[in-house]
Amino acid sequence: MLQDPYSESIMPRLTAGDKKLREGNSVSVYPITRQQWDALQTVASGRGETRSDLFRDAIGQLLDNRDNGELVTYTAAPRLHPGEKAGTKPRIVWLKPPLSDRFRDRCEVDRISQSEFVLEALRRYLKTEKIAIDPAI
Repeated sequence: MLQDPYSESIMPRLTAGDKKLREGNSVSVYPITRQQWDALQTVASGRGETRSDLFRDAIGQLLDNRDNGELVTYTAAPRLHPGEKAGTKPRIVWLKPPLSDRFRDRCEVDRISQSEFVLEALRRYLKTEKIAIDPAI
């Protein structure tokens, strides 16, 4: 938000590029450190993809596995030390239907938070694709 001297705040106008990037439903993922976020961008760029493509591929793969009856033990989101929290903020991934609908329904059925689902999806996807990032998710 931008400060407006005559009122409390104003939202900047969305450009056509912003609207295209923000189609669908937003999913907040926490915690992913700045180093992990940057490492995921490096991996995605090396594959000719975006970081969001990487997230969507990981989420889709875990959804397919769950729909095929695979049992999944979700790992709790890690607790961060005070120094790690300083560079960590919720990250946003945009999902379009039908992926967003499947994702939301699966989280509800499995009784899992969206963040924990996404983090587990990323862990499994990176392992399947034999991709290592530092620090690991």
